[in-house]
Amino acid sequence: MPASPSKEIALTCFGEASNDCDQGDDEKRAITDVMYNRAAADKKYWGGSDVLNVVKKDNQFLGYGGDEYNKAMNNTSTLDDKSCDKLKACIGAALNSDKNQTHDYNSFNKSSTKPNRNGVKICKHYFRTE
Repeated sequence: MPASPSKEIALTCFGEASNDCDQGDDEKRAITDVMYNRAAADKKYWGGSDVLNVVKKDNQFLGYGGDEYNKAMNNTSTLDDKSCDKLKACIGAALNSDKNQTHDYNSFNKSSTKPNRNGVKICKHYFRTE
């Protein structure tokens, strides 16, 4: 695992990302870019300018501290090959997003049915810039 904050970003990505999707690498990168874009925006309601605070902000990233996050955090030896590949891709996305962001998204969710929740669909998420 990489050092903090990339570790927490990768684990959160692991908890948020789809398991099977043709655009999986792009989805993982979009998820990690959202975290860094929010830190760059330096909005208090997103956790300010520190990316680790952004990831930990209450009710922002359901993958943070969730079951998948904890599974990968506590015992990677129990992950199957597919999950290991997903985690490696999330680590790569987190490390690359730390250098620069490919996407300008700062928000995503799994639904397009709520008001103001439409956006670009990548796998099971709708990404957007607010």
